[in-house]
Amino acid sequence: MNDERATIRPVTIARLVEAVDTCKDAAISIETIGDVLDTSDRRATEVTAEAARIGLLEQLNRNPAEYRISKLGKDFLYAIREEDWRQVSELLSEHSPHYAVIREELRETGPATQTTLLERLGERQTEYTFNETGVDIVCDWGERLGDLQRHAFSGRYYVVETRESLDTEFHSVLLSEYDELNGSVGLDVQQRYVSVPRLRECVCERLKCTRDVFDETLVALVESNIGKLELTGAPRDTTAKDAALGIKRIQLSENGGVVTTVQSTDRVLRGIEYRNRQYYYFVDQRPDRPITPRESEGKL
Repeated sequence: MNDERATIRPVTIARLVEAVDTCKDAAISIETIGDVLDTSDRRATEVTAEAARIGLLEQLNRNPAEYRISKLGKDFLYAIREEDWRQVSELLSEHSPHYAVIREELRETGPATQTTLLERLGERQTEYTFNETGVDIVCDWGERLGDLQRHAFSGRYYVVETRESLDTEFHSVLLSEYDELNGSVGLDVQQRYVSVPRLRECVCERLKCTRDVFDETLVALVESNIGKLELTGAPRDTTAKDAALGIKRIQLSENGGVVTTVQSTDRVLRGIEYRNRQYYYFVDQRPDRPITPRESEGKL
């Protein structure tokens, strides 16, 4: 790090990528960077300064200010071109102090909304400070890169754990969350269809797994328990698809010859795909019949 500023600048992943790509061939002035990025010199200065703080760019001189790509910047740009978002996240967690602090805080103290996270960060002994904008920026980085996930209904962020398989805890957590969502139903009701998107968000937070891992593991568990566990469709106007908060995504793009990223936010949640159909509800039909773990349960 070569910037002693205590707070993070409000710079998106897309702007970081564009600035690094602009400087990949030669030392470039702030004015030229601003022209390529189609932004003001002030904004170009802000973006390049944050990229330099992380170590993606090297500042050659101050008057006039010029920047060139660093070795780390080349690694960063390569990972972006490969759409290796996990590697991009790892580079940021190693070299962006604010990203590292927030990631560590969530790992140590568990899921938190941005408000709760800001309160926790205020209690940490660190040379870096955070405000609402700073927390929002870092959480946006992490979510788009897939390192963090945000519960689409509660707004709580958590760090996703990378693993090749889910252990046997999956089915117990699944049914625990199912019962929790089913808690408002009377005792005489024999079955209750629960929204797959809501169930997915709750289980993913508990197990710190990705949504794709949840989907694959749930489908396998249902296949091993035909007649006990069931997935069903939904009418077009079902509210099961609606999310209180959007799920953020990222993909590689190119604009005018400059590598960048396209960032989108989905507010309509997907169901679960099974045999080329979309299902939006899950029901436990047992009752009191034990679940049969699939062979090598949770291995993905």
